[in-house]
This record gives sequence, C-alpha cells and structure tokens, in this order.
Amino acid sequence: MKNVFVLILCLFICSIAVSQENAVVSSNGVSSFSYNNYTFIICLYNDYERAMEIWDTSKSPPVMPPVSTRVTRTSFIMPFVIFGTDRNGTVNLTYDVKVLQPDNTFSSKDEIDKIRIAQRAVNGMVLYRADELLAFYFPGSEYRTGKYQFHINIRENGEVIYTCIMEFELSER
Repeated sequence: MKNVFVLILCLFICSIAVSQENAVVSSNGVSSFSYNNYTFIICLYNDYERAMEIWDTSKSPPVMPPVSTRVTRTSFIMPFVIFGTDRNGTVNLTYDVKVLQPDNTFSSKDEIDKIRIAQRAVNGMVLYRADELLAFYFPGSEYRTGKYQFHINIRENGEVIYTCIMEFELSER
C-alpha cells in the first residue's frame, strides 16, 4: 500500500528537486533521492503532532499535512524523514542536521549528528519514517528573520550517501 504512495510521490518530487553538485537543494519543502536500493523523502512540516498522527494511524498511503517553507518564532519546523528499500534486510541509517543562518554561518547549537533513521531489520517495498525526528524552534532575537537552510546528510553505516539542503524562512508572524 505505502509502496504505491512512494512511487507516486517520488515521480512528483523528482520533477521538482534541483541537483547542485553533490547536494539537492529544495525551496519547496520536499526533497527525494534514490541510492542503490533506497529511496528517501524528506518533507518540512510545522505540525509535528499531526504528521505523526497521520503517519502512525494510516492503513493506506497517508495523506500528509501540507509541507511548509515558513516558520514563525512561535512555531516549530521539522524535517520529516521517510525511507523505503526494495530488499528485506538489516539497515544502519542515520542523519545529521546543521542549520545555516541568514548571515551564511552555521549555528553551532543547532547542529545534531547521528540521528537514527533505522538500525534494524526492515521489509522491502514498505515505507518507514525515521525512528528519531527533530522539531526545531527559533525563539528570541538571537535568531534573525530571513532565509535559513537545513543541511541534512543521510548516512549508511556512517558514510554519507545523500546530502540535501532544505530552505525555509523565519518570520515574526
């Protein structure tokens, strides 16, 4: 069921993601990538609880909340990582997130490594969400309004297999 959803979503996403060198840049809140026997989809959401509720209770391909490329000081934004594989077997997948600020510097306190996607046995032709998902919050004046980027590295057995850049905007309201 969910494998039909991944095929449709991948066809749509692949038509809008722009490849730059070794990274994929997305300004529309969605990025996807296929590597060997994996497919990855990353979506930016403001409503973590709704995304989790839909994903965890859906028996057919989920109709996820709309993606977002805007966040306010009073709301959250999260990269929602989904993956699938065409084989049964054990996977060791993690991801790292760094936040590039409007002044083109990386925020040292918003850099998180080795976030678990899956380190277990999985079935082929099934979509999974990452075991660990993070929601980011940008309160106070220490974060300037403007364009931000999540720089996300997907790793298999510790080696980077995919890098994407997800752009979003922080505004006052």
